[in-house]
Amino acid sequence: FGDEVGQMIAVVVAAHPDDETIGVGGTIARLFDEGHRVHVVVVTTPLRDAAPRRVEARRACDVLGVTDLVFGPFDELALSSTTVPLMAAFLAEQLGRYRPAQVYTHHVGELHQDHALVARATMVAARLYSAPWTRQLYAYYVDTYETVARKFTAFSVLTEAQLGRKTEALKQYVTEIQPSPGLRSVETMELRARYFLTLVHQYAAEPLEPIWMVL
Repeated sequence: FGDEVGQMIAVVVAAHPDDETIGVGGTIARLFDEGHRVHVVVVTTPLRDAAPRRVEARRACDVLGVTDLVFGPFDELALSSTTVPLMAAFLAEQLGRYRPAQVYTHHVGELHQDHALVARATMVAARLYSAPWTRQLYAYYVDTYETVARKFTAFSVLTEAQLGRKTEALKQYVTEIQPSPGLRSVETMELRARYFLTLVHQYAAEPLEPIWMVL
């Protein structure tokens, strides 16, 4: 679970670079501030603008405090043709390597087929009998307006500084960010985080859905 007393290991699984920042960038920053280690596993390998996007991802993860960033072997342009068992085998290997107490992945109800596939593969890889060290599995949202059966049953509360680091991390993705009001614009992400504060009465928040928890 961690090398130091009170330290926890978490893994964030993402279909593409920048999903981790949009979905739970603030949560990653919060976990880092709390003294925990966070590893990011991006299932796909960037093919379009490959070199700069890898650099952007590393810079974004550095801003958030990520310990390790791993890219998977799967073609980002053909992920939908990859089987869930094959993807789950790769993720099981990564989870066995890090042995995280917490895992964060996409929401299975997202209409983006890559996100939904990665969510299913993560749930297979993180099954309790094969990954008994994982005590909590959460789904995060990238495309909140394109998610079926949105529940928003849990929230990761962020400080002003943590939201600021999430914003700064997104700015590292110069090949991905869009002008406002695009989903991947800095302004849209900040507005979304501030919208969820109205539900928790805090500075900002990221919505999560617990898939399972062992207490």
